Amino acid sequence: MSKNQHKAVIRYYEETDWDHRYVWHRGPYQAAHFGIYDETARNHKAALLNTNEVMSRISGITPGMQVLDAGCGWGGGSFWLAKEKKVKVIGVNITGYQINECKDKAKRLGLQKECNFIESDYCDTPFADEQFDVVWSCESLCHAANKRDFYKEAFRILKPGGKLIVADYHREKRPFNKEEEKLLHKWLDGWACMDIDTSEEHHHHASAAGFATVQQHDFSSQVEISLKNLYEHAARWSWIGTLGSSLRLLKPYRNKNVKGSKAMYQSYKAGLWRYVLSLCQKR
Repeated sequence: MSKNQHKAVIRYYEETDWDHRYVWHRGPYQAAHFGIYDETARNHKAALLNTNEVMSRISGITPGMQVLDAGCGWGGGSFWLAKEKKVKVIGVNITGYQINECKDKAKRLGLQKECNFIESDYCDTPFADEQFDVVWSCESLCHAANKRDFYKEAFRILKPGGKLIVADYHREKRPFNKEEEKLLHKWLDGWACMDIDTSEEHHHHASAAGFATVQQHDFSSQVEISLKNLYEHAARWSWIGTLGSSLRLLKPYRNKNVKGSKAMYQSYKAGLWRYVLSLCQKR
């Protein structure tokens, strides 16, 4: 990422820490991602955990594997993988205070041998070639200014036969008309994302990086309840953001985050983007 994009993402998470930490999910596997609903997951908490389960199943994670959690946030996915799937995990993140918190939480959970956390850009990591069995990215790739760089780095650090699993947002086409782009970027700007790519662009990035196979699975209908839940949270509390911002009681990104969360669902209902799980395998 560029230095400016680094700063924007770090500032976003610092200023919206309370929103992510307390509004969405505070369990041992703290989640800032959306939940996949199905016959096994019919409520918010279960759906959040089910996203991990679905990503794990699609990528074929088994005990003993070495996994990189790219853009690990507060470490919820890393701790879930270590505890539930018995793998070794390294989480990387550019937000230093989150990395420090992950390290402290690993000790509290007794997972410091299974989980390690490093402050690093997932597009430019310090790891050796062919180190990991799986690279895991859950709703973090959206922050990268150039998604191609991420795919190249994931390919480099994966072992032969290794897999990249990515859960993220794919725009339907490029470009939209002026009003549609405005709505889409109201969401993205509020979440410190410069842009999102189409499915075709993601496929091209992965293939150009060297991945032998690329599979894309559309889970939009199964996360729609989760998307609506966030929209309703944002709509319920948007007046506080507007008032707090006008009185200069709230930091700028908190109000932008609320507005962005509303625009996220509105742009989804307008058919501007889909929620996709991509599986890429190295030969």
